[in-house]
Amino acid sequence: MSSDNKFVRSLIENAKQGNNAAIEQLFQMNLGKIYAFALRLTANKSLAESITKETFIEAWKKMNLVRSDASFLKWLSAITVYKTIDSLRSNKSKSKINHNELRELEISTNESISRLKEDKNLTNVERSFAISCSEEYLNN
Repeated sequence: MSSDNKFVRSLIENAKQGNNAAIEQLFQMNLGKIYAFALRLTANKSLAESITKETFIEAWKKMNLVRSDASFLKWLSAITVYKTIDSLRSNKSKSKINHNELRELEISTNESISRLKEDKNLTNVERSFAISCSEEYLNN
């Protein structure tokens, strides 16, 4: 195990115990990656910023669910997909959304679900949570 992995795992354990400095450091380490992912999903800077904020708020609330030996970035990415779908569905009710964009997001989400199902680093609880959230929003 590399020293970087040990460091991240230590941060996760400290964050789960309520150490705000560890939470902040984990978030700062992944902020750019999550924003880039949200931007790729939405192609909208403002929406990507909003989704990134919502992702980290959700992650903070559910910090106790992440395993120290699981990929923190993959866990955040699953939350990002969930938040993106939620946001686009909310915007859809406010105004007409481009159906091609929604279809592309659905395809991207299905691909993410497939990757989550195969990810050996996630616990069954983490995997089930991410997949059920994604599937729930695809079906609504």
